[in-house]
Amino acid sequence: MIGRKRTFMITIGMMGGATIGVGCLPTYAAAGIISPIALFCLRILQGLSAGGEYTGALTYVAEYSPAAGAGSTCHGPQRRQPLACSCRSS
Repeated sequence: MIGRKRTFMITIGMMGGATIGVGCLPTYAAAGIISPIALFCLRILQGLSAGGEYTGALTYVAEYSPAAGAGSTCHGPQRRQPLACSCRSS
């Protein structure tokens, strides 16, 4: 068993590595079909790691928040997520 903290750090590393990979990808003109395939794979990796980060972060907050305020501390990010999605640029 790996543990929650180590898993959280792994997902953060996956997200960082995938993001750097997207930034370093060559154009289609330079690399051909491998470039969009690599972009697709890196975006899938980003999506998987984002799910792990979100869940891991909420678990981490729940463990270290005071017992009396754990409920309000943990439901804050979930309550604000729709607001953040509605404010994003399209």
